[in-house]
Amino acid sequence: MSRRFLSILSSFWDPMVTAIEEAKDIRTLLLEELMGSLLTHELTLKQREIDEDEKKKKKKKKKKRSEFKSSIKQKK
Repeated sequence: MSRRFLSILSSFWDPMVTAIEEAKDIRTLLLEELMGSLLTHELTLKQREIDEDEKKKKKKKKKKRSEFKSSIKQKK
């Protein structure tokens, strides 16, 4: 059953499918275990995306502060 489920996933999941196939015995892997692995992977990707967005926002704020300080110095 797990093998069938893995085969219908989109290509987005290919790296994770490969990792699961190499790390676990697909013939004995319960569907619940498989779903848990996939869900964990998805949550990890989402958290990484959130972290990257926060870093970008911080960089943007830093840049704006720097530009503001620069403009103040030029006016003096």
